Amino acid sequence: MRVAASGFAACMAQAFYIGHQYRRNKLEVQSRSWFGIFGNRSPESTQTGNLTSNARIVNSNLTLYQYATCPFCNKVRAYLDFYGIPYFTVEVKPIPKTEMKWLKGLTHKVPTIRISGESGQEDVVLQESAIIVSLLHSYQMDSEGKESFASLKEHYEAITKDAEDKNAKYTIKYYALDNDPKFKSELKWRKWADEVLVHVIAPNIYRSYGEALSSFSVITSKGNFGYDNWWAPLYSLCATVLGATMLRFVIAPKLKKKYSLKADVRQSLYESVNEWTSELGDRKYHGGEEPDLADLAVFGVLRSMEDMSAFLDMLERTKISKWYGRMTKVCQNNSKAILPSPTQT
Repeated sequence: MRVAASGFAACMAQAFYIGHQYRRNKLEVQSRSWFGIFGNRSPESTQTGNLTSNARIVNSNLTLYQYATCPFCNKVRAYLDFYGIPYFTVEVKPIPKTEMKWLKGLTHKVPTIRISGESGQEDVVLQESAIIVSLLHSYQMDSEGKESFASLKEHYEAITKDAEDKNAKYTIKYYALDNDPKFKSELKWRKWADEVLVHVIAPNIYRSYGEALSSFSVITSKGNFGYDNWWAPLYSLCATVLGATMLRFVIAPKLKKKYSLKADVRQSLYESVNEWTSELGDRKYHGGEEPDLADLAVFGVLRSMEDMSAFLDMLERTKISKWYGRMTKVCQNNSKAILPSPTQT
């Protein structure tokens, strides 16, 4: 009986600690964040982003299957938000991913985009964030309406078959020749976000066991771990404790070694962020007066850490705050996200 009581008390103490850490970190992030930079003012924003005035409008029924704190899902959301593309979101339960049971013949992974069929055609399903963004941007750049989502999907499937061509998934089909320098710079930093920046995230949000518990509490609060009044809290608590333990003591050390991060992984995070701010220089955005695809990629990756200690430390120890604040506001102002999805199937 004493053992059971002790176990119950330990679980309650753990739950209290996790909740306290989450609330404390969230309050700190809100008190020292990009919102204080602008007050109630919103930076300039345009509904069409940096596309030409005759850009093609995406008006299909589009659904994003995601994890709210996944860096790659956040990259896709940043693109959809900035360009004002209406979309539904479906928050996928990590286990057993029942929300994706409709997906046949493809891996049940996020992000996945489902676009309702055009003119009686079958739905178009897209996976992998870089390809999703490139395809959607190509569609919008096709001002003459030559392409459908299905034809563009075939285009990207064809050019990405060659495993040696690491740049294929970043290409934009309708960039004109005079945009080549812009494309090369975008490509470089879009790849950097995927190949460098994203790999410093997990080791930082799981840097210590306490931080791992706090971070996983954020993940479970934003994600889909069930909505039942009794089962969901237990599921979330178990996921937090087990997930934090596994990621802190198994996954994070492996990632730290694999990507040659510093002993204090925060320093690797700061160095990566400083590399980006050095690239920005005095510009408002990498794209100049408006964000480009590189801005959206980097912003999406960093946004996955919001409400976590690593995010707060990044704001305090680097010069990223003003740029991040501008990106947050412009994406919020343009967003046409529709929550939740009308269907989970």
